[in-house]
Amino acid sequence: MALMKKSLWLSGLLLCSCHYSFTGAIIAPEIKKVYVANFENQAPVVIPGLDQQLAELLRDVIITQSSLTLANRASEADVCFYGTITGYEIVPVSIAAGDQTQQNRLKITLIVRYENRHNEAENWEQTFSNFADFDASVNISTIQDQLIETIGKKIAQDVFNKAFSQW
Repeated sequence: MALMKKSLWLSGLLLCSCHYSFTGAIIAPEIKKVYVANFENQAPVVIPGLDQQLAELLRDVIITQSSLTLANRASEADVCFYGTITGYEIVPVSIAAGDQTQQNRLKITLIVRYENRHNEAENWEQTFSNFADFDASVNISTIQDQLIETIGKKIAQDVFNKAFSQW
């Protein structure tokens, strides 16, 4: 019985030291505000608004999957995210007879820098990339927004997991 009480007490102590969410995020209690800067677009192909859209998708993931609030300026935040889009490319992935492309792939790559103002040992910079395939007969301009949304959500989730899930 004494061992069980100790285990419950230790479990309670551990739970009090971090914020948890149902997504598996582990956020230190001193982390309350986050700043996500609009990303710089340094890709060879520049899509207008892509920088803001990708940053907004990251903000959405943070807000919906944690108890963190957004800061208007980096100086007000406990943690900050900065990013640079380094790639936006469409490449063929499936060729049919006669060298006809059947499937294309849209791939987006960005470098994200994470700064924790309470624990600099947790700072990192990493490249994130994801893609979506589409039928080559479809004009990219008709599905580009949808593809960017799909890819951007995957990248935002990967960034969130890297920052807060201790994977």
